[in-house]
Amino acid sequence: MPTELDELLTSALQERANLGAPIDPARLMRDAVIDGRRIRTRRRVVAAVLAAAAVSAIAVTGTLAPRPSNSAMPAPGPSRSGFLAADLALLPVAAGRPGAGARPDLVATDPLTVHFSTDSIANNAFIATWTSTAGYESATVQRDDFQVYVAVSRDPEKLPPSDSFVKFFRYALGSPTTVTIGGRPGTAATSVGTTRLPGGSQVSLEGKLWALLWQPVDGLWATVEVQGQPLDRAVRIAESVRFDVAKKCALPFTVGRAPAGTKLRTCTVRLGTQLSGRFEDGQLGFGGGSKTFIFYASDSHGGGVYPRPLKAGPNQVWADPRGGNWTMLLDGVFFDVVGSTPHAFTQQQALDTLATVRMRAHPEDPSTW
Repeated sequence: MPTELDELLTSALQERANLGAPIDPARLMRDAVIDGRRIRTRRRVVAAVLAAAAVSAIAVTGTLAPRPSNSAMPAPGPSRSGFLAADLALLPVAAGRPGAGARPDLVATDPLTVHFSTDSIANNAFIATWTSTAGYESATVQRDDFQVYVAVSRDPEKLPPSDSFVKFFRYALGSPTTVTIGGRPGTAATSVGTTRLPGGSQVSLEGKLWALLWQPVDGLWATVEVQGQPLDRAVRIAESVRFDVAKKCALPFTVGRAPAGTKLRTCTVRLGTQLSGRFEDGQLGFGGGSKTFIFYASDSHGGGVYPRPLKAGPNQVWADPRGGNWTMLLDGVFFDVVGSTPHAFTQQQALDTLATVRMRAHPEDPSTW
């Protein structure tokens, strides 16, 4: 079933296609991020009961008051596009865990670890996202001068994944040519002609995308997609990705107990410059068989439209009476918790897990997660 964001994106693309106007994918992705955040906030309009509780929380505890910005964070700088740019290379090093270059066999085996680093790319960005899941690990960095997508896998057939630029925007690529990346042979293909939108229309794309594929070491495959730069710069960007260090897929919260019959399968964290802190949103996904239990966390205001709150240990939870969806506010972070089906988990199973959610000691500082 298409989401509201899917429909919004398709409608906007179709309108541009009908006008015959070229589409800039970099700008489109930036706009999609903003529109997605706006939609998410609108969906989380707090019902009267929750609003009253929130007002009480502000008056009594200050829970919903904006958290002070971390003075150690570098101040965002100006950007030609109007987006604030800052150093988002803030994920902590995964101490004691080798990078993909030393242990390619560990890639995509631990959802809490990204076995490569894009710090040199994310040092002047307005959005940076990292994902570790079954089959691959990835990072997306959006800067004023270019956008880049990086993914690594032990299986070349899993590249590029569905969250890549090529797959998301349905790029058509020309025949690959040979290139050398970091002293290793690879291929480079560039976008050509038109791309087909979800509605079936074909439109021209503004600016070139280069898709690079190579083996940084034997047993490991990497792809780097660069929008808005010539091939020689795309190769240099790819060469700046480090495979000798592992980073944590870190979030400002922990889940102490997995839902019954599940284990952690995926982690995503997004840092940015558009909110008061660096944390924009993140996800922890638990799965077992056909069941999934996913925590969506965001620093933006939200809530649920459900009846009186329940208690999950020390945490207050608003439950959808139909089952399968819970909302929780904890130290200024909003959680939307979703089961794969309305009754995949009992209310008590969900509350048992939600009771173990805790915020880290310094939720405003990603380097401490």
